[in-house]
Amino acid sequence: MISKAKQQESMQNFGINYFAEDISQMADHGVFDIAFAAFLLHYADSLESLDNMTAKIAAHVKPGGKFISFIENPDIPVHVGRKYGVEVAPLSPIADGSRIQRVHFDEHGKELFRFTHYHYSRQTYERALHRAGFTKIAWLPFRLQDQATMFQKQHWAEYLDNFSIRVVTAS
Repeated sequence: MISKAKQQESMQNFGINYFAEDISQMADHGVFDIAFAAFLLHYADSLESLDNMTAKIAAHVKPGGKFISFIENPDIPVHVGRKYGVEVAPLSPIADGSRIQRVHFDEHGKELFRFTHYHYSRQTYERALHRAGFTKIAWLPFRLQDQATMFQKQHWAEYLDNFSIRVVTAS
């Protein structure tokens, strides 16, 4: 995705810098108005790793800037059955640091890929973000664009209202 974004940037200058690195080894790229991380924080395999990630992010956000992330919904880390082409299973009892497996399927039921990540409570994420220096933290649901059809709204209602992904912002 970064390669495609850079290709688009070369055709039409949006003024965006794109970096893809292991956050624990991330170089100093300066500070930015916005830092975005899709599905990053729930890959921290320990509280120390989570603190390291949030500190690295905070070091790259200007005062008054914002961090935006898509993250596992800490309030609903698993669901029963296959929903929206995804099956989720805890690999140990749900607690801070427990591993969760996600398996994604295509529309014909064929497995596309699987991966594991780690669960942390909302309070644990917030503490890590606060320790990194962020003071305002908000949890937001995903939203459909305003011009979504009624079918789209009905199809995605559960996903948007009460499913496995949330948006967290910190400034």
